[in-house]
Amino acid sequence: MKKTTIQISFDTEKLDALRQYMTGKETEINTEMEDALAKIYRRVVPREVQNFLEMREARDAKKLARPVRQNTPRTASGGMNNGQEGAAQ
Repeated sequence: MKKTTIQISFDTEKLDALRQYMTGKETEINTEMEDALAKIYRRVVPREVQNFLEMREARDAKKLARPVRQNTPRTASGGMNNGQEGAAQ
């Protein structure tokens, strides 16, 4: 799915303190915020809508994963045309 950037306002001193105490931890503020938003999404958005979006995402991913078929010229007999059409065999 396409991602969107969100900006929020937060007290500067609190953010500085948060950054200070998150230093050395195995997580980052962005990761924590993404996890919090995902939790809110699961709680608020009806399950049917979540299922629909998941199906649509899977369908779109499948379309992107499909190899593009190239139209290969064929002879009248249905074989591959290797530039030998009409040549004596």
